[in-house]
Amino acid sequence: VAVVGHATSVVSLAAAPLYQEAGIPLIGQATANDLSNYPDYFRTILANREIASIVAHYLRYDQNQGTISIVIGPTPYEQALATELEARFKEFGTVANIWTITDDRQGSVATIVSQLRTTENPGTIFLSLREESAHEFLLQVRRAGLTPTLFGAEQLGDQRFAESFANEPEEQQTPGYFTNGLYAVSPLLYDSVGGDTLSFARTYQQEYGIVPGWRAPKIWDAVMIAGTAAVDRHATNGTS
Repeated sequence: VAVVGHATSVVSLAAAPLYQEAGIPLIGQATANDLSNYPDYFRTILANREIASIVAHYLRYDQNQGTISIVIGPTPYEQALATELEARFKEFGTVANIWTITDDRQGSVATIVSQLRTTENPGTIFLSLREESAHEFLLQVRRAGLTPTLFGAEQLGDQRFAESFANEPEEQQTPGYFTNGLYAVSPLLYDSVGGDTLSFARTYQQEYGIVPGWRAPKIWDAVMIAGTAAVDRHATNGTS
């Protein structure tokens, strides 16, 4: 009937033409812009171009930042989002630095941190990073005694990311040691919703013992969309 997924852009871009050829709709949570080229691809979160536009406007007009720097990871997702943000922010501000994390994660992060020490005005630093690279970056930046304002993409807007520091000694002594000062995009904020979404979160917590991040309700949205569309299609065809 339909496919719910996939969770990443790389897999979704590989799978989308196959589902398109088979006439199967795909409802996913990936952000790649090119997925919009497939008429049967739908998503329950925003695309990279939309995320970048929101972040750029927020940094410039809500945070009053005229200058930003960008840290880019090695994957296509990280590079695509960074490219979009650089283009959007340059419309009304300055991108002072672009730093790249390579496959040598620890070494390249150490180089960036060293450069950051001597950078006079990096502005807010946007982390166009997946969780693994962002985790290493925060470890090294905070342990170097640096406290720049950081902003992350949706992969960092999940409680799971904050919890990944739980076993670090600094975090155990001072909760929030690594993530304080980090802003993040999130497709869903529980503080600003009500009704069915909060009911879903409570049921999820009762069932699994943890508060869901943004991905679980967005997957549930996809399931409901697929189910509603299937019912409507049967009704249109005169079946039940």
